[in-house]
Amino acid sequence: MSADGATPSTGLATGSTIDLAVTGMTCAACAARIERRLNRVPGLEATVNYATER
Repeated sequence: MSADGATPSTGLATGSTIDLAVTGMTCAACAARIERRLNRVPGLEATVNYATER
């Protein structure tokens, strides 16, 4: 799995939205695992969609 075009960024405004392509997911469980891990990061809210690879 990889996040194409992912570049670390700082200085984002509160409530900012970033849309990343996540390639290499082979099932919905992959998306669920990525989403759970990202949502553990303080101040981050993530939604991962297996069908759209985003």
